[in-house]
Amino acid sequence: MTSLSFSDTAEIEMFEPSGETKDLLGELDGSYATDVVEHLWQQFISSDGRGLYDTLVTPITGDFNRIKENGKAWEHVSGQFESFSQNLADNTHTLLSQHWTYGDAADAYQQHIENHWTIGLYIAGKLSEAMGKGFEQLGDWSIALGERAIELINRIIKRLLRLAAKVVPKVGQVVAAIDWVASGFRDFPYVSDVQEIIELVDQVMTIHRRIEELVEAMQDYFDAFEDVIDAISSIPDVDHTHDMIYLADSLTSGLSEMENQRDKAERTADKLDEDLEELDDMVADEVR
Repeated sequence: MTSLSFSDTAEIEMFEPSGETKDLLGELDGSYATDVVEHLWQQFISSDGRGLYDTLVTPITGDFNRIKENGKAWEHVSGQFESFSQNLADNTHTLLSQHWTYGDAADAYQQHIENHWTIGLYIAGKLSEAMGKGFEQLGDWSIALGERAIELINRIIKRLLRLAAKVVPKVGQVVAAIDWVASGFRDFPYVSDVQEIIELVDQVMTIHRRIEELVEAMQDYFDAFEDVIDAISSIPDVDHTHDMIYLADSLTSGLSEMENQRDKAERTADKLDEDLEELDDMVADEVR
């Protein structure tokens, strides 16, 4: 009996996460946790009783770099599909050149590999590559928005501390501050300071909404990918050419839909870029 030698001509590798993190909270001014900042937030800014951290910071907590890491993982999967396809093709050649050199079974096997598996693995690789790019873009956009939110939150904290120095410069004026609150701030001399803080808060809340809009836009992109998973998994069960044609059409249309949804997400990102430019101008004014 002839002994056949099969081997991986392309290396199959496990994905190794980089371990890199992007914790935006490390850039947050720790003064948000002081009693005076929280007190002024509750008295002058909050409309629902929630604290500064819960309102502004909680929606952007987490490691945004993990989104990008998912993208790298999917791009790795794409490369592994390519390697698997190469190994399958090379070992098929070994089998047909050394053992199944002729016959209907050999011809049917070769056609099955070339017409079914090779095409299916190629498209699966392209889909995985597209999925990786989607995650990486979402990660980049989210990090940019999150960093801008932290900049604004730090400015809000500084403004609250400045307001504290004006409102309660010494213990004897605490009663006056309470009187202002009780009177509905009719005689409050620092309304403009509070208004400026509220405008900054509105900008942070806008960023929260923009992140939600971006995630929603990308969700359609990810849904389009999920629609082709079943098609990819059915490759081993394809028995006839017309089944493979149907499968190829499904995979191709799935990739096309992903591209359409990605274009939609990029249009949303263009709007985000405009928002970021406006925020840049506002932050520059704050520095001046």
